[in-house]
Amino acid sequence: MIDLTTTIADYHASEAVSHSKLRTFADAGPLAYYARHVVRSGTQPVTDAMRFGQTFEDYLQLPPADFARKYREITGTGDKDALVAECAALGVLTDDGDPFTKRHAPATMELALLRKAGGDAIKRGDMQRIERMADAFTRNAEAQAALRGMATQVTLRREWPGLPHGIQARPDWCTVDEFATRSTVDLKVVSNWGRHDSNGADLVRDMINRGAHTQAAFIDLITGSAARMVIAVEADFPWRCQLVYLDGLLPMGAEWCKRQLEGVRDCYARDDWSACEPVAWATAPAWARKGSDE
Repeated sequence: MIDLTTTIADYHASEAVSHSKLRTFADAGPLAYYARHVVRSGTQPVTDAMRFGQTFEDYLQLPPADFARKYREITGTGDKDALVAECAALGVLTDDGDPFTKRHAPATMELALLRKAGGDAIKRGDMQRIERMADAFTRNAEAQAALRGMATQVTLRREWPGLPHGIQARPDWCTVDEFATRSTVDLKVVSNWGRHDSNGADLVRDMINRGAHTQAAFIDLITGSAARMVIAVEADFPWRCQLVYLDGLLPMGAEWCKRQLEGVRDCYARDDWSACEPVAWATAPAWARKGSDE
């Protein structure tokens, strides 16, 4: 099923299994999955990198007037003593859960106060980075051609055996023509592109480490096989932008997705959400065997 009307809030409120939920299951185990996504007693921490990536995505996808309403640019010129006092009075803490002090930049405290009030903002330096990244994105003709005719923030859903609410995905861009395959593109902000002479190996490693291939393979499970692409944009100079086809990584990604889905299905079937497996058998990884041989 393809849905163009579901809001991002409704998408996250859905009990359908998504790729990000599978990452919780794989990284933190069944109990963490149950707490965060079934009974919803825990929240996923939002990092500065995640916020920056979402802001960049909004800059590319929202009409300029909507972006301006959503984000306020902060100057960082406020009085430190007053800002520290205001943060203390309102119980506003750092991302690490510590009180703000005068060693923190005014812009950081202004941003925290704004988010506490339910708004969002962006520092001038980050806005300048986003503008340069957006310029690189626009100038990549191959990326722009891949996006032609696609819609943004499309919700995809289907039933899945053993999962009471099925599975869902929300690619950044998706083909919506009813006669076309559901090709998709996701946006990735890259902070460590790697060496210029690595022939893309460092960037591919980054895609794998961040689960771009498993995210793409998960969409295949919902819609069937189609072109799965990532637009990688560098967050610092020289502001590189590259369209990456993930075809060669999809078989490995599909194996991971099916393994995690089987694990979640078994937890639902047994109603057993243990923190981890009670027993594990250690085997020597390749790097350890190599060290021993040497």
